[in-house]
Amino acid sequence: MAFEEMVSILRREDYDGKRGPYTRPNMRKDKIMSSIVTALEAKFGTKRSKE
Repeated sequence: MAFEEMVSILRREDYDGKRGPYTRPNMRKDKIMSSIVTALEAKFGTKRSKE
């Protein structure tokens, strides 16, 4: 699995496709996921999927 695919999975709101987008966003999860994505981009240096 490529790095870009992992990031796109982390950024998806509906993981299993059953409920649709969250009506009440989980702010704690969003904060944690944004820090993870930022750390992965800093570590691997990939910002776009076609690089």
